[in-house]
Parts: sequence; structure tokens; C-alpha cells
Amino acid sequence: MTRRLGVIVALGLVALCAAGGFAVYAHRPAAGPTVSPTWGVFTDTQWRTLAGRLRVVPAQLRMVTAMPARDGTPFAIVSAPQRGQHCFVVVRGLRPGTPICRLAAPLVAFTTRGPHELDVVGLASRRVASLVSTWRLPDGQTTTSGSALLSAPGAWGFGSGYSGTLVALTARDVHNRVIARLYCASALRGVCGTSAQRRS
Repeated sequence: MTRRLGVIVALGLVALCAAGGFAVYAHRPAAGPTVSPTWGVFTDTQWRTLAGRLRVVPAQLRMVTAMPARDGTPFAIVSAPQRGQHCFVVVRGLRPGTPICRLAAPLVAFTTRGPHELDVVGLASRRVASLVSTWRLPDGQTTTSGSALLSAPGAWGFGSGYSGTLVALTARDVHNRVIARLYCASALRGVCGTSAQRRS
């Protein structure tokens, strides 16, 4: 199994567990599948290296979401304590970004691009009840899909890979009102923005 396929399976298992899921037999929890602390995105050595760069012990790191490149290069968001706060960190390869210790917007998203695909990881505030992605396929058609929201401390995490050009991420609240929309197609700096011009 490739590292990318492994993380997709891990995302599915985490989403399944978050949705409520273990079977019960004879009043005992059934033995459920186990998920690696790194979801298979990082090797043990890489995980220790990342922890060292964030100045925490490996056990303090938690995976939030990930969508590694086809060649296995890590692209993820992890949570870690930073300066007395609980923060999120976007990791590209083994390079941690600036810690995000407070979500200033309902939705933030980050991208990495391959020759024919766009990978997105992000965070949503707890106000967000649903997240929908709309993107343009290589043949020019557009398609829409819901994104799983994975539980994280005080937020949701999400991650998806797209074959084609991503048009928009739309977040709605429990009343089905749009509370955030981000465009990622031309996110040259790897950060999705609010301008529709980013679709070009």
C-alpha cells in the first residue's frame, strides 16, 4: 500500500470512529482497527525529527489531517503545544510552518500542487457544520463533493486530493448558511484565499 493510499484509509478510519463507530458483541467492544499515530504519513524517524523542530516530545504531537504527495512527501497539519498554548502546525515535508494558535476565520486551507492534481489540508472552526468542495475536472466539467470533518482540539480538520483544478471550498453552519468560501486554484503561495480571481 502506498503512503498516500494509507493516509486515505487512515482518514476514513478516523472519520468512521468520529461518526460513532465500533460494533458491540456480547456487550463487549469488538476489536477495532488501529491507526498509527502518524497515520503512515511520517516514518518514526521523521516524526521524531518533526517533534525536535517543534521542541516537543513525539508523544505530544497529534495528527489532525494529511494528504501526502504521490511520491510520499508529507503534507499535513499536526497539533502540538507551543509556548503554553495548544496550536496547529502545517507541515510540508519536514518543514513546520508558523503555529496557528487561534482561528481568526471560520475556514483556513493550504495547498500543494502536482502536475495534474491539487492537494488541500485545512482547519474549520466548530461553527462549521458542513464543508463542500467544487472543482473543475481535466475535461472541463465541474463536480461537487462533501468533505469529512475530523475532530481536532477546538476545531475540525479536513484534507482531500483533487484531480483537476479546485474551484471553491464552501462552509455552512447548522442552519445551512454559507459562513465561509475559499478559492484555491491559483494559490501560488500554498494558501487558499477569499478572492474569486484565484480560480484562474
